[in-house]
Amino acid sequence: MADKPVFTIQDLHYTYPNGVEAIRGLNAEIPESRLTVITGDNGAGKTTLLLLLDGLIFPTKGAVVYRGTRLSEKLLETGEFAKGFRRQVGLVFQEPDVQLFNPTVAQDLSYSPNSLGLDQPDQRALRAARAMGVEDLMNRPPHALSWGQKKRAALATVLAGDYDVFLLDEPSAGLDSRGKRLLMSVVEALLREGKTIVVVAHDDPQLFSLGDHEIRLSPPGT
Repeated sequence: MADKPVFTIQDLHYTYPNGVEAIRGLNAEIPESRLTVITGDNGAGKTTLLLLLDGLIFPTKGAVVYRGTRLSEKLLETGEFAKGFRRQVGLVFQEPDVQLFNPTVAQDLSYSPNSLGLDQPDQRALRAARAMGVEDLMNRPPHALSWGQKKRAALATVLAGDYDVFLLDEPSAGLDSRGKRLLMSVVEALLREGKTIVVVAHDDPQLFSLGDHEIRLSPPGT
């Protein structure tokens, strides 16, 4: 199993525009083809770190380096690097309503493969739907789903993108026992395929058991 870092985090600081400091002086690495678990108390910056890794926000100070290239707002606006990065790194938000914005679940699941220019987008969407147990919901509007169904559908949207790196923010929160079993099966399959997974998990022994690398965060100033 490869052990080189996909992400290198260098003296990372992030303060939100309202003045709230989320991360202070973090140094860490995300190894390739392994599951990294991000843990820490509330307010420790776990979700913020995922947003920084996904290039949705950018450091106040320090750097996030992806496969040797320092991420920046300008670099991820346009160009070949931006295109490649977006094809390789996918994020599942903690709130599924952020992820689901099309009229039907089927359209949400085919969105990533279509926008990324992948072949057979509908087949990819269907495979992802089956993996997360939402194939019978494909013609439903996302707003009509239960919370657990939305969570599974949101996970399936990113699974359909066939990314190299999966960033998962509290993926098991709100899932029933069946949903958790499906999630574990998907995570295990992705690891067998050599994918890199970074997961924010709160008191989830099953996910912890699959992870072999941990980044523990503490709120700034503690």
